[in-house]
Amino acid sequence: MSTKRFFPIVAILLAFLLSACENKTQDISSLKPLSVVEMDGYTLAIDLFNRKIAIVPRGEPLPQEVLDNFKPTAIVRTPVEKIIVASGTYDPSIIIGLGKGDAIIGVTDSRDEFHSPEMLKLFDEGKVKYIGEYNSIDLESLVEMKPDVILISSTSTLELVEFLGFPVVADYSNEVNDIENQLELISFLGMLLGEKEKGDKRVQELKASLKAIGERVEGLHRPKLTWGVYFDKRVFVLGGDYWVADLLEIVGADYVFPEIDMNGAGFSLEEFYIRSKDADIFFITQPSNDHAVDMSLMLKWYDGLKDMKAFGDQGTVAMTYSWLWENAWYVDEIAMDLGAVVHPELYPDRKLTYVEIIKEK
Repeated sequence: MSTKRFFPIVAILLAFLLSACENKTQDISSLKPLSVVEMDGYTLAIDLFNRKIAIVPRGEPLPQEVLDNFKPTAIVRTPVEKIIVASGTYDPSIIIGLGKGDAIIGVTDSRDEFHSPEMLKLFDEGKVKYIGEYNSIDLESLVEMKPDVILISSTSTLELVEFLGFPVVADYSNEVNDIENQLELISFLGMLLGEKEKGDKRVQELKASLKAIGERVEGLHRPKLTWGVYFDKRVFVLGGDYWVADLLEIVGADYVFPEIDMNGAGFSLEEFYIRSKDADIFFITQPSNDHAVDMSLMLKWYDGLKDMKAFGDQGTVAMTYSWLWENAWYVDEIAMDLGAVVHPELYPDRKLTYVEIIKEK
């Protein structure tokens, strides 16, 4: 090959390689939480605290790039076999749905906080241990259990356990918690557990189901809906960009607090009444797993709100059971239950699982 032909080819190849490297760097810098990108010998993931996590197949040597740039707490070997869930009751339903419930060895919610038959069975068989609240974990138990990864939702948990050296991944955050995030979480946990194909398939099923649910309400009247829980002389409302609020929009409701962020907000009774008095539907959340709510108790709690439209002849009052929050694998079923309250004519024979209608119009 002549020199004249050789050097242009080399120049083209170098330009291509440099361009590819630049694009790869650019892609990494713009990754959003729960995103993943394949690297040389490992997978780079971004958790919900925007921490970079290196995912390395079990048994494979750690690439030098991982050794040089990642702390032990940011390196996860997959498939994960032992998980501590310090991120609430939400993750276990996904892990169980992926067929990996036995991987859960510890949680920061007591047995009484769960309703899932699968989780209760794991507790009763001694396979799952309560290790304290997320901000007061029993560190001795943690060391004895030697988890492959600790799933967290709080920076205080990260500060508490990081010095032990176990891998830590933030997969739940009040800052990023819309329905898109919840679906991405299924794929993300599927990847960690070696069930990515199953996770991705479930996500596609849920997307198709939610799309079909939304299409059913196109062109229908959108009743106004409010949501509040009374505590310590204030009414706390659901964040407008929270995943449950996203489901309310999908099923055809007009939520009266769309501007509130995911963390929710507390209002005085007077402020809440002014915003909610004309709402057709009033949702509250069940205080605990074993606490049923009847209308007399409702009116006692919300005496200052009894003149709201929802409490009148043309309104509806409903309650979400506490186990709604621990069934991420079934967000389409949750949506249909919510839809049966918002548009009961579309679900005349539906047996409700996650909500209860306390007063119908």
